[in-house]
Amino acid sequence: MLMDRPRKSLSNKHNFIYPNDTGKEYKKALGIVLSFLLISGLITFSRGWGLKYLWQDFMAILLIFSAAYKMFRYEEFIKIFSLYDIIAIKFKPWPYIYPFIEVTIGANLLLTNGSISIYLLTIIFSSQIIYSVLKQRSHNLQSMFACLDNNLRIPISLISFFEGIILLIFSLFLLVFYR
Repeated sequence: MLMDRPRKSLSNKHNFIYPNDTGKEYKKALGIVLSFLLISGLITFSRGWGLKYLWQDFMAILLIFSAAYKMFRYEEFIKIFSLYDIIAIKFKPWPYIYPFIEVTIGANLLLTNGSISIYLLTIIFSSQIIYSVLKQRSHNLQSMFACLDNNLRIPISLISFFEGIILLIFSLFLLVFYR
């Protein structure tokens, strides 16, 4: 059995905390994604089953919960996000409105039957996330997802990258097959 290293609190001078090497954090992340899928399945089942709606509800839940966690530790999120996001580097208000854009897209996906425009917006949004993370990786900047504090200790760039990939794939799928 592998042991976790001692954790440093974000309440002190340590703004960046790196993940454990044990894989435990990645198992927790997989559990979170699976719980989002379960919640999405329940919502889709209650509203009328359909693969389109399952993927749309999954994207909505992912965006809404992601935004909620960012708002939970809003100031820490803004500090870290401003370091690697390509828009945030040039447009200073972007980190402040980013979680609200996520909630808006998620709510639209959850409350409507979807549209080409929301799928295209999600594709643009997720592509920007992916590009920012890839560009940040080339500069070897690593940072912790500060708004999750001690709950999930995985770099924000990795979480953002997989979030962007999931959103991009599902949005493309919905755009191509369910116009």
